[in-house]
Parts: sequence; structure tokens; C-alpha cells
Amino acid sequence: MEIIVDENLVLKEKERLQVLYKDIPSNKLKVVDGLIIQAARLRVMLDYMWEDIKEKGDYDLFTQS
Repeated sequence: MEIIVDENLVLKEKERLQVLYKDIPSNKLKVVDGLIIQAARLRVMLDYMWEDIKEKGDYDLFTQS
């Protein structure tokens, strides 16, 4: 399954998270910034996946052993 992430949605989510964590001291913000970016990407990807599950239902991968 290929997921194409809309960078505009990621940017909006990143900005939303930065507002929530605006009170973090600048020395710790350098560490947190990477986590905020990854959290934004994951949020967008999970939203896409959730829409897919709602439309097509969930599925299990079957492997022949």
C-alpha cells in the first residue's frame, strides 16, 4: 500500500502542534522540533489510512506457509 502524504496537510498539522508546545524552552525546542515534524506526518498518514479503512473495510494479509 502506497501512501502519498500531502505536505500542505503536514505543514498545517506541524503549525498546530507548534502552537500547542510554544511554551517549551528554546534549548529543548531543538529536540522537540523533530518529534513535532514526525508527529505531524504520522497524524496525516493515519488520517489517510483511517479514511481507507472506513471506505474499504479492514483487511488481514494472508501468507501461505
